[in-house]
Formats: sequence, C-alpha cells, structure tokens
Amino acid sequence: MTLIATCPTCGQIWPSARGKRMCSGCRKQIRRHDKWYFGADGRPRHKDCEHPEGTLGMRTETMELL
Repeated sequence: MTLIATCPTCGQIWPSARGKRMCSGCRKQIRRHDKWYFGADGRPRHKDCEHPEGTLGMRTETMELL
C-alpha cells in the first residue's frame, strides 16, 4: 500500500520518501551505514544529525607488534 501525500492548500502531490527509515530530527533518510537509534517516542533518529555516519577523523590505535 502506497500513501500519497498532497498539499492541503494547492493540491500538489508531494514526492514519497525513498528510504525505509527517515530521521525524526532532521527529516533526512537514514542510510545504510548511518548511526541511529529509536528515540523515546519510538521513531528512528540519527545519533548526530550533523555527522550521521559517526564522528569524523576518529581513528583507533593498534598495538605495535614486537
């Protein structure tokens, strides 16, 4: 079942969302490798809407082998 949304004032049909999940905070699509969670209201939300794929420049140190 496809829901079609229309503008209440002009009657123009709005495009439907392509993704399965949409962030309730920034209204952008939650992509495959984005960090997200279900909020207190039960809707999906990015952990950080500015950087949805996680923190930038974060590197994990590895132990040097002898």
